[in-house]
Formats: sequence, C-alpha cells, structure tokens
Amino acid sequence: MKSQAMLANTNLSHYITGLARGEDQPDAGPIRCSRFIKSCAIALLIACSCLSLRVMADTPNTEDPEQPSSQLTRYGQTMVINIHGKISRLLLDKIRKTTQRLPVENRFPPSLVVTLDSLGGDGEAAIEIGRLLRNYNAHIFVTNRCGSACVFIYAGGAFRAAIPNSIGIHQPRVTISDNNARILKELDVNKNEVAQTMLNNFDNKANEYFIAMGIGNGFYERVQSQKTKELYWLDEKEIEKYQLSGYTAETLNAVTNDLNLKNNNNPDKNKTILNSQNVLKECVYYKNEPSNFLKCYVKVMGSNYKLTSE
Repeated sequence: MKSQAMLANTNLSHYITGLARGEDQPDAGPIRCSRFIKSCAIALLIACSCLSLRVMADTPNTEDPEQPSSQLTRYGQTMVINIHGKISRLLLDKIRKTTQRLPVENRFPPSLVVTLDSLGGDGEAAIEIGRLLRNYNAHIFVTNRCGSACVFIYAGGAFRAAIPNSIGIHQPRVTISDNNARILKELDVNKNEVAQTMLNNFDNKANEYFIAMGIGNGFYERVQSQKTKELYWLDEKEIEKYQLSGYTAETLNAVTNDLNLKNNNNPDKNKTILNSQNVLKECVYYKNEPSNFLKCYVKVMGSNYKLTSE
C-alpha cells in the first residue's frame, strides 16, 4: 500500500512538473491513484512546493492582471483595503499580515472598509479572505466588477453594497495553479476522480460558507446551475432575493446597540442604514484612491463615524 502511494504521488508530481515546464500531458493518465490515496490529503496537497490542485472560480481570458493587487490605507483603528485583480494565496497572506493588529470587536465604526474589483481566482483563498474580513466586521463595496471567487470575499462583509449588475457568478472548476492563481491546466472532473472529489468537497464548503455569512437560501445552488466558463450577472431583484446587499441581521442589531450607547438610547437606525446605502453612490469616484474613499465614507456616514488619522 505504501509503495502504491509513493508511486501515485510520484506520477502526479511528474505530471505537475511537466506542466510547469510547458510539456503536454495526458488529461488523466498520470493521475491514477488507489482509493486509499484519494481518501488522503496527498490527493489534495500535491508533492510540490509551488503548485497544487485548486478549486478556481474565475473566467478565462479576463482582463484582470495576473498579479493580485491590494492597496492599504489606515486611519486610527479603521483600515481601507482596495482589492483588484486575481485572488490568490499570496493576497490572502498579505491581508492576513496587514490586519492582524486590528481590533476585532469594532462594529461601528468597523475595523475594515474594503473595495472590490476582481473577476476571481482561487476559490479556497477567497473563502478564507471572506472569513477573515467578517472577523473584523468589514464594510465591503463593489466599485466595478466582482465575479466568481470575488463573490466569496464580498459575502464576508458585515455590510455589503454593489453597483448594479456587478455581481457575477458561475460554476467553479478544478485546476493546477500556482500561488499567484496562475492556471497551468484545467482538470476534467468527469475523467479525474481526485478532481471530482475535490470539487464535491469544495461545493459543500462553499454552500456552508454562504449560509454562515447570512446569504439567502439557494444561492450556491444558483451558482452551480451556471456554466463553468461564462459569468452570469445578477440583477437587482436577485441581489435582494439572496440578501447580497445591506447589513447582516446580526450586524444591524449590534450597530443599533452601539448607537444606543453613543446617543443616549435614541439612535436613528433608519438614517444609519440610508447613509450606508449611499456610500457607494457618493464615493465610487474614489474607487482607486483608498484614502479618499475612506474620507468620503466617513463624511457620508455622518457624525457617528469619527476616525482619527495616524
């Protein structure tokens, strides 16, 4: 059994190494593992330090740059992050490092304000980024386009807002990719049991994630019903149906409690909600200027948001 595992892993490693060198490889031949192998982490974590099987949620031939990009600006205890381009493990690591000292208890004002413009990338990394941003009760705004894996990040917002027809979804796929989310080869899940198992596991994880983030029932089924390589852009009714905009119920209750303490139990919750909804309309012109976007955000939100510049 051990020799079978070593042989299967060696074949898979050779397969990936060949792809990295630009050599043509058969779709399924080298990736033949025993059932024992397929049940182990070795089927998911390839014996190669820089390449691995990943569930990708992006569309081919997009205009997104290969390198992920994020701009970070901090005012007092609030940081604004502008995420643009491919979503990758490297982007996850960068965001994790830059946010680790932020307070996690802040809801009003939040610890994080995030602007998004991305057509996807590494789905696993996007889910981890989304969970991380929720820990900081991030307010997340789509300032241009948010497609594929980007939607996982967007779902992590404690408050979410997007310009019309800017949320794009499609069915995920399994690829061999590097840490920059650069795809070397797409795997056919109908011919590769390892890839099929990995995709099934990811589908379960993604569905649980959206539920945990307060997204409406049936949303991931909607994602799965789409084509693999073609984005479907949600309209306003669908965004409302799946609760993809506004405050999550938990966050709204917490914000109300915070306002009660600040305003002698006389908060204007409706005004707070309205101001939040107006941020994108008033501040989208600063989508590539994080510091100015944050200043505009504070201005629109009103006197309850008082941030001290460092």
